Amino acid sequence: MGSGTVLLPWVSNLSWKQQSTLLSALRGPDHPSLHVKKVSRWLRMACQNCADTTTGYMQQLNFPTVKELEAELMFCSTHFTLHFLYGLEIIGYYHPDRDMAQHARDYYQGLVSEFAMRGESKEELEARLQDK
Repeated sequence: MGSGTVLLPWVSNLSWKQQSTLLSALRGPDHPSLHVKKVSRWLRMACQNCADTTTGYMQQLNFPTVKELEAELMFCSTHFTLHFLYGLEIIGYYHPDRDMAQHARDYYQGLVSEFAMRGESKEELEARLQDK
């Protein structure tokens, strides 16, 4: 502990723009949102090593439903919500653990559907977040 990087190795395989987008998704919501906070903690766990196991900064709790997340995200800023969705999308397409990737993809696809948005394919994500 304490040397190298806090990021898990798989994150370094992403483009810099994908890494930046993922890191922007790791902050918690600006107001009390129990369900969103649970998934935010899980997002951190999916891409970082835990530097302090005495806190709840990263932990896997009972997962909320897409409906529970949507009900809270409706009151979050669009800026936060988009970063949150993009983080789920990146983990969903690139995380090396298939179960973790599928869980993130399910949240991403469920939320974009609830918000009547069109989700991106992996190829569309790669084109949008291509390093220049």
